[in-house]
Amino acid sequence: MTFSIVAHDTFSGQFGVAVQSHWFSVASSVPWAEAGVGAVAVQSFADPSFGSRALELLRGGKSAHQVLDKLIPANSAADLIQLALVDSRGHAAAYTGKGCVEAAGQLEGSGVYVQANMVESPRVWVAMLEAFEQQSGDLAGRLVAALEAAEAEGGDIRGRQSTAVLVVEKASTGRPWIDRAVDLRVEESADPLPELRRLVELNRARDPMDRALELGLSGDAVSALEKLRAAEDATSGNADMDAERRFWLGVFLANAGQRELSVEVLRQVCATQVRWRKVLERFCSAGLVTDNQDIVKRVLQE
Repeated sequence: MTFSIVAHDTFSGQFGVAVQSHWFSVASSVPWAEAGVGAVAVQSFADPSFGSRALELLRGGKSAHQVLDKLIPANSAADLIQLALVDSRGHAAAYTGKGCVEAAGQLEGSGVYVQANMVESPRVWVAMLEAFEQQSGDLAGRLVAALEAAEAEGGDIRGRQSTAVLVVEKASTGRPWIDRAVDLRVEESADPLPELRRLVELNRARDPMDRALELGLSGDAVSALEKLRAAEDATSGNADMDAERRFWLGVFLANAGQRELSVEVLRQVCATQVRWRKVLERFCSAGLVTDNQDIVKRVLQE
C-alpha cells in the first residue's frame, strides 16, 4: 500500500527506484536495484522475494516485459500485486492486479513507470510522472521530486511513515559501495520526505568526498584536492560535513606540497572544535600528513 517509481536515466545510464508509504521501513521490501541490471519496485500484497527474483531474471538477459510474463502468471495472488521494473536497455514494464486497493494504477513514460495503490486519487500517479519528466538534474533528485508531487496530491490515503530512494550505476564495477550511487531511507517519521530530500542533497557532497579520499590515500593528492573543492557548495549547509571536507582539504594540501595553504585551512578547522586538533595529531602520528611535525606545530600554535 504505497506509491513508487522505477526509472532509467539516459544521460547518466543509472537505474533508480523511489518509494513512500504509510508503513514502517518500506525500504526493506519495495525497492530493488543492481548496477548494470535494472531496478524493481514490489508493492501492494506482493511477496518481497519478487524483487530478488526479478533482478535474477533481468541479470539473465530477460527484458522487463519477459520478467512480468514469467512472474505474474505463476502467482496465485496476482490480483493483489503491483510490480514495476526497468531493464538494462532502459525498457520499463509494470503490472497492477485488479484486486489492488483503490485508488490503484500505473502510468508509463520513456524509460519510467510509476505505480500506486491505496492512494488519495488517480491524480497521484499522474503527478508523479509529470514531475519526473519535467524535473532536471540527477536521477535521485528527479525520483524524489516524483514522490513530492505524489504527496502534494494526497499520497497514501492512510498518511505517511517511511520513504527511500535507491540509484545504481549503469554498469557494475564489482564494488558495491561504488555501484550504489544513492542508497538512502527514512525508516519512520511523521513527515519523511523533507528528510529524504535533505539526505539526497547531502549525498551529492558525499560522492566527491569519497572519491577524494580514495584518490588521496592512493597518493594522488592533486586530484583529491579537485574533488574536495568541487564539494564545497554541497557541504556549505552542514557545518559538521563541511568541517570534515575542509580537514581533508588541509591534509591533501600538505601532501601536495602546498604547506602554507594547508596550515591556514587546518588552523581554521581546528579553531572550530577541540576534537579536530586531536584528530590532526592522530593523523600525523599515523603518517597520513606530509612533514607532520612541522604542520602540527604551526597549526596548533596559539
